[in-house]
Order: sequence, then structure tokens, then C-alpha cells
Amino acid sequence: MEQIRDIKEVAIYLRKSRGEGDDDLEKHKRELTELAESNRWTPILYNEIASGDSLDYRPKMLELLDDIRDDLFDAVIVIDYDRLGRGDDQDAAIIRAALRDSDTLIITPQKVFDLKNESDEMLSEFLGLMARFEYRQIKKRLQRGKKIGAKMGAWVNGPPPFPYEYDRDNKRIYVNEDKRVLFDYIKNQVLKGEPALRLAQELNRKGYKTAYGKHWNQVAIKRILTNETHLGHTVYGKTKGSGHLDRKTEPLEKVARGDWTIVKDTHEAVMTEEEFATLKETFDRRSKEHARNRMHSKRYSGLIKCGTCGYARSFVTRKNAKGKTVVFVKSCQKADPFGIVCRNGGGKEEYVDAAVYAQLIEYKEELEKDLGGNNGNDTEQLEKELRQAEQQLEKAKNARARVFDMYEEGDITKTDFQERKAKRDEQIKELENQLHELRERINYYEQITNEDRLEKIGEVLEIWDGEASEVNKLLRLVIDRINFKKDDGKLRIQVAYR
Repeated sequence: MEQIRDIKEVAIYLRKSRGEGDDDLEKHKRELTELAESNRWTPILYNEIASGDSLDYRPKMLELLDDIRDDLFDAVIVIDYDRLGRGDDQDAAIIRAALRDSDTLIITPQKVFDLKNESDEMLSEFLGLMARFEYRQIKKRLQRGKKIGAKMGAWVNGPPPFPYEYDRDNKRIYVNEDKRVLFDYIKNQVLKGEPALRLAQELNRKGYKTAYGKHWNQVAIKRILTNETHLGHTVYGKTKGSGHLDRKTEPLEKVARGDWTIVKDTHEAVMTEEEFATLKETFDRRSKEHARNRMHSKRYSGLIKCGTCGYARSFVTRKNAKGKTVVFVKSCQKADPFGIVCRNGGGKEEYVDAAVYAQLIEYKEELEKDLGGNNGNDTEQLEKELRQAEQQLEKAKNARARVFDMYEEGDITKTDFQERKAKRDEQIKELENQLHELRERINYYEQITNEDRLEKIGEVLEIWDGEASEVNKLLRLVIDRINFKKDDGKLRIQVAYR
């Protein structure tokens, strides 16, 4: 190593590079410490434990920069120049400025950098550029390796979902049999109509914890039951970027399903395609309901819709002259975009009881006559929505193509082009995901047989006079909605089945 000018106070900065372990860091520490001792320096160690490419996630480097600006050191010792940072140009400029302005040298086992020397500064900029290039290449190779690994059936997505565990030897996941018991219970309870919130509360009371050792909640239950991993598939590339608020990287965004890497039958499945479709549809439907309705507090919570405007109807409980509690369906007060209130009339819940019970009996008789058919709620409305979404997707793709044409013709600037393209790309992704959801729902409705419906109706009728919340759970498995309309004092109640 070249001759070093008079130096007394030095700092050693240690940071692991991607792919290195603790043993590598210990070797670097030993080598740099020996270098300092051979020159009779007593170094102060700055060991970066939790690190990232941005300065915001390198607390020891930020601390070191503050000490450099306070002129505490004559030199900083690192194993290679690129250990100072592989971040963006702004971060690199901050580090160089602090070292140059404080006249602090950079010492590696191969070379001494004096940033006040023009040639050394140019070399440092070149090395920084190469370090950033190498970092991007490493990230690219890592992402490519994960994609290839996923296609070969390896698990590449971090901690696997409950009830799976990761086997480091073969890089695959397997079912933890103890956890499977709890998973099956959760799955079956939701399939029976149990609200996720109530189920989470039950699990917490019994002392069960999630895979992360936390209390259960309705979000955790939804996430594990709508994760395609449980079908035996490995899915990679659903998102890109980072969701961290401060990290200097691409923002987190969802990737269109068509661009995901999906490899089937890579591990043992813990639910069937039919169960998954049912659970997915259940959570999609509940997400659109009012929070009170999800708890099934009333017999028809979440089921009664306005026969005029389609808006969800709510309930009110009153005491009659004899002091008896009576439940009413409230009049509809939904206003349209012009401020005109619907005002479709209300009525006693007992009228709904009589109409729904009679229609369930009639429906049961129809199903018994045609067990091999499919007399459920047809998919006409869903197919209509599917066609509309397909048309909107085609329009969005055409609009995106026109943006390219306008840019090529010079009608818009590069900035306008990038903004318009990003907007259309996001719209296309949303529509593609919407199409996938609609196809899943149509597939779900087509898979339900009349035998399935008949069995569920039998369960409903068996507990008809029971607790309202229990009846509601079973009704939701049979009924899609109850249209409630009151015109000129005449009540019309029509049940639409699932």
C-alpha cells in the first residue's frame, strides 16, 4: 500500500455485501484492525448491522458522517471503496462531500483516496458508478434466480403462510400437521358462515397465535384463506417495488395477474379449488357490507336490498304498545347523484319472515324435482359485468396505444407521455384483476350443484326458529339477496338464490 501521510484518528466502517455472511464480516474486521495496528492507529468501529441501499437505512453510516463533519477523524478504513455505499447519485454525493470537505482520507488495503486530489476524486466517482452498476446487476440476477426457482417448485417468497413451514434442505415448504388441525378448523368455520371477526376472537380466547406469534384478527384470517399457496401452487411476482414510506426505491405496486409466475402442484394442498372459490367469493361479498352486517346480528343482516335502487337496507328495533320488541326494515333513504332520495317504504321483519320461508319451501321443492340441474342464481348479471370490463379493457389498451402514437408524432412531451402511459398502465392492471375476479365468481356459481343447495336449505329450515345470528349465517350460504319493495302500501319481497 502507498505511503500514508500523518494520521492519528481513524474509523473502521464495516458493512456486509449481498451474499456475505457473519464470517465474511469477521474476516474484514480482522484484516482492517491489523491494518490499523500496523500503523499504530487505535480505530473506532462503526459496524452496520441492519443495512440497505439508501442512507436512510444505514444508521451507522449516518452516525459516521456526523462525526466526520465534526472533524473527529483523519481517515476512514474500509475493505473496498464500494462499502461506503451503492445507493443513488444523491447519497454518493453526500458521502463524498463530507469526506472531501473535512479532508478525511479513505483507506483500503489496496489504495488511499484523497478526495481533494482531482484524480482520486474522479476515480472514486468511477468506482461508485461501477458499484451501483454491479448492485443493479446483482439485484437483477437475484430476481431472475427467484423466478427460475419458483418455476422449478422452490419456495422463494419469504416466510410461508400458515400452516406451512420451510425446509431449508430442499428449499420447499411442507404442512405442519399440528398447525393443519387449526387451519382446517378456521377454514371449515368460515365455510359454515362464521364471521371472521367472531372467529378471530374465539381463537384469541383459546390462546391460539398466528404464525408470527400475534393475536388473530379478521384480516389475518382472510389472508390465509385467500392465499393460493394453500392450493398447492407457488406464486411469485404479485408485486414489485417497496411499500416502505421512506425507502428510496420504486414504490410498491401490484402486478397484473397475467404477469405473475404461477407454478402448480409444487407442494401439498390444504384446500380444494371449490373451497378456495367459495371462500374468495365470501370475503369479496362481505367486504362490500356494512361492518354491523358482518356480525350477523339480525336474521337478515346484509341480505335485504332495496327493490328500487339496490341499496342495502338497515333495521330498527322498537317496542310496541304491549312492550314487545319488534324489528322493522327501515325506509330507504339513499340519495342518487342528483340528491333525489329513494324513499322506498319499510315494514316489519315478520313480513319478510313469512315471505322468505314460503319461498324457501317452494325453492326446496323445485330442487328436489331437478337434483341433477342447476337452478341457482344465474350468472347473467356477472357475465354482463364481465363483458363490460372486457370492453373497458380494450378501450384502455387502445388509449394506451394512442399515447405512444402522440409521442412518436411529437404531439406531447416526454413528461406528458410518461404520465399518461403510467395512468393507462395502472388502469389496465386494475381491469385485468377485475376480470380475473369476475371469472372466479362465475366459476364459483357454476360449480354449486342443486344437491349442495338442497342440503344447505335443509339446514336453514331446521334451525329457522333459532338464534338470529345462527340463522343468518346459514341464510347467507343459500341466499344472494332479498329484494324489498313497497309501492302504494303493497309489499313485494323477492328472494334471489346463490
